Amino acid sequence: MQSLDFRDHLENLIKALIALSPSRNLITQFFMMLPDTYVNLLSYFPQLMNNLQFLEIIKRMGVNENKRAYFQLEENKFAFNLVEFILTIFKLFEDEEAKRYITKLMRKTEQLLSPFQEWKELSIRHISKRFCGKEILKLLRDLMKKEKFEAIPEGTQIKETVWNISIQRSELETFLKEREESLGKYVVDEFRKLFLIYNNYGLIENKEYEIKGRYKLSLISFILRVWSTKGHEYTNGWSTKIGPPTEISRGSIIYFVKKDSLLEKLLEELLVGED
Repeated sequence: MQSLDFRDHLENLIKALIALSPSRNLITQFFMMLPDTYVNLLSYFPQLMNNLQFLEIIKRMGVNENKRAYFQLEENKFAFNLVEFILTIFKLFEDEEAKRYITKLMRKTEQLLSPFQEWKELSIRHISKRFCGKEILKLLRDLMKKEKFEAIPEGTQIKETVWNISIQRSELETFLKEREESLGKYVVDEFRKLFLIYNNYGLIENKEYEIKGRYKLSLISFILRVWSTKGHEYTNGWSTKIGPPTEISRGSIIYFVKKDSLLEKLLEELLVGED
């Protein structure tokens, strides 16, 4: 009987996970780029978008097209759940200690790749080919030079609920408004859609939250800090009883820009001669 070497199965597992990465698989790449318009998707995937059989199968997998030719994922359907699984794969391969040990077990000389870094590079290259793509990346480059943006100065009397605290009151919003004058409102609006899709959070104090954009990229995180509240006891951003969120009387939110040397180098490459 042939002896079983678990390392063969480990290698098969790693290869199977990597094969799902959107930088390696055209179907998962398509799903990861949703929602988007038919026009943009046609420019990215002309062979797929001109294939009626492909359009039929993705419909059955939970990709909806509305009357405005806008494609999006239907929640809890196959494509939606697949994207959620891919985001989990990204996290798995960000565990550097586990990657080093697996690499050693598999007797590889090179460190395992980062599917998320590959996807980030591919996404940025896609964006550079969009209408006004270079201008969008210039705004991204400017953002990457920043370290943080305060939304509400520390200890300020703010008198509003956790649910309603948003970017509209932050230095980040001021930064974007200033860029509208030089780059135009269209560029800034597209930048928001691509990188700053905001969700409502039941916020937990001192927990770091990521803001993910259209391609599931996260360039900014934020932290809520609270000094005093009124209403029900403050626990997780919601009141302990059924009712409206807890009201904060003093607190702050700070948005942090994530430093990424690989992204900065990529932007330098794509924006050569653009200034």
